[in-house]
Amino acid sequence: LALGGSDQTILVTGESGAGKTETIKIVMNHLATVERSRPNWPESDRDMDSEHGSDTVNRVLRANTVFEAFGNAKTLRNDNSSRFGKFTQLQFDVEDTSYANLNGRAIPSCLLAGSKCITYLLEKSRVVSVSQGERTYHIFYQLLEAPNEIKKDIWEEGLVGASTADFNYLSTSSAQEHGFDSGEEWIETVDALSTFGIKGDAFFDVMRSLCIILQLGNLTFEPEVVYGEERSSISSIEA
Repeated sequence: LALGGSDQTILVTGESGAGKTETIKIVMNHLATVERSRPNWPESDRDMDSEHGSDTVNRVLRANTVFEAFGNAKTLRNDNSSRFGKFTQLQFDVEDTSYANLNGRAIPSCLLAGSKCITYLLEKSRVVSVSQGERTYHIFYQLLEAPNEIKKDIWEEGLVGASTADFNYLSTSSAQEHGFDSGEEWIETVDALSTFGIKGDAFFDVMRSLCIILQLGNLTFEPEVVYGEERSSISSIEA
């Protein structure tokens, strides 16, 4: 990339539980931060208040936290299985070769400038139905483990004091299963969302949308006949 100016591709594939998600995170972390080890790492790209020393790098890597919260779930073979496909394009600002040679560098600098991610084939059915021993997406369990003061602001009547048993879509699993710390993961997800400007009203809109999904799952229906026509009506008074 730096010497030839040619795009590079890394394909990570394998069966469920093989370690694709973790491998991608390791690769992205290395590619995003390797330039920092070089002596010519420019001051303009440095942000020592950022977790990774660069605001750009921080934003790129924090995207993984958001994707995992909303798109990963526990399966029988993998506690953190990605239930969607993902194409990630890391965009680098490559130094001109002649300028690098002028400054005595054999290899031009190659700084991460941004990224683009395309997702596809999200397993939407997992929201409404999961097999025994599996879970739906992590974000729902994180929401239940959020602090009560946050729950009050999101949906006081439905979230405060609630557990997975209160929602049909979550009733076959637990927010506190072995190997999961949904409370700590909630903090990481909220922090990652704020990195991308999803905070305040925008944050509450996202969380309330999740609550609507959970509430819809508690609706029950019964058949009825009106003027000779068969139809269904909502039979649950509270949901």
